[in-house]
Amino acid sequence: MKRRLILPVGLVLALLTGLALPAPGLWLADSHITYWIIAAIFLVNGIQTHPRSLKPTPSLLGAMVLCGVVGYGGGLLAALMAWSLPFAPEVATGIIIIGAMAPTLSTAIVITRESGGNATWATLLTVVLNLASVIVVPLLLSVLLDGSGTSLPVLPMLRNLALSVLLPFVIGMLIHWRTHWKCPEPIALLPTLLIILLAYMAFCSGRSTLLSRDPGELTLLAISLF
Repeated sequence: MKRRLILPVGLVLALLTGLALPAPGLWLADSHITYWIIAAIFLVNGIQTHPRSLKPTPSLLGAMVLCGVVGYGGGLLAALMAWSLPFAPEVATGIIIIGAMAPTLSTAIVITRESGGNATWATLLTVVLNLASVIVVPLLLSVLLDGSGTSLPVLPMLRNLALSVLLPFVIGMLIHWRTHWKCPEPIALLPTLLIILLAYMAFCSGRSTLLSRDPGELTLLAISLF
């Protein structure tokens, strides 16, 4: 199988396996292994990144501003879509939250690397936007959800970002800088495989909710997300 097919094929298999065999995924979710999976992904990304490649440039700063506008503007578009389509209140709230959040910490980087994009920029943009989200997203949600009581634990989020993202990424860069070690193919592929594992765990955790929803609503939701 070509490497670029591993992620899409793996995500489809994760969905099907999560619906058919949820017990292992639920056990993994309850074991709090997600923190270590994210740390491993960013450790490998750090090993694949040279500190010199993170030098700020006008192009990088422009891309960061553009990504912020597009990312947080997605919250406004998601709110318009959720309010205009016949979703249940809890589904509409979920759509708005997903739209307002910054790119997923690990998925955006893995997809960029697998598609041949600039993975270094993707890593830096993802980390910066997620750090900014700790402040921006609660303010954005307070407006979009009209005081529904939804809130985010700011300090725990900052602590988790520092320990599971920044620290492993910096350690990985230091390893690369001091040893000039290049990841062999099995280790370079590890972030992709771990993303598939995270998706499987998520499908297992949401299985009962998915099966309890009306098929028409699920179809409309899938179309809306695309």
